[in-house]
Amino acid sequence: MYADWAKQHGLDARDTGIDLVAQTTTGELGLCTWLGVGNDPRYTPTTTFETFPFPDGLSPTLSAAEYNNQFATNIAIAAHRLNELRENWLNPNEWVDWTRTDEEARAGYPARAIPKLSCDLVLKDRTLTNLYNERPTWQGNAHEQLDAAVATAYGWTDYTEAMSDDEILRRLLILNQEAAKNSRTAHLQESAIRRAVGRHYSGIESSNSPGVRSTSTPLSVVVYVR
Repeated sequence: MYADWAKQHGLDARDTGIDLVAQTTTGELGLCTWLGVGNDPRYTPTTTFETFPFPDGLSPTLSAAEYNNQFATNIAIAAHRLNELRENWLNPNEWVDWTRTDEEARAGYPARAIPKLSCDLVLKDRTLTNLYNERPTWQGNAHEQLDAAVATAYGWTDYTEAMSDDEILRRLLILNQEAAKNSRTAHLQESAIRRAVGRHYSGIESSNSPGVRSTSTPLSVVVYVR
């Protein structure tokens, strides 16, 4: 349970968005929400992904065109390389032909891999599950490069591959708690502004003729309220 994990690490046991740190059967750690009678893990967007503490300037709310920094570029290069290597393993060119109809091309779909003669059976074993169970060296190296690019974006100058999962999750949780605190502060400020504007308009209405509201608004209440 998240509360137990947090207490073991001297952290606030109240969940503020990352939700839960779950240990899988392979011993790897991940972020999820625990739901249901059996306390089963669930990966839900509102409480797991949308509240994840991304590095500054790398919010998922930004469009691709707005990612104009070297951190984003480095992560994209490493991620592209990892995906390229995986795709080459899943569909080796010596085992497949690539095809795409005119209609698919017009719609912007990528080419599809078609097994070459007598290669369909061996391709059935080329799955991501089998790849990650096999864990070849090239895959590990590619993940290490991607991990390093992400750690640099977080400003973790002391990061190495030897950094433990517990330490990584501890840092992410601290960032998440800071984001939650800032979000609550912004909400309180917004509520105060709304109440102030509401009181102002109530005063204007009561000081004029019944049912007639003044159209003049002092500069002090011309505010932007989201």
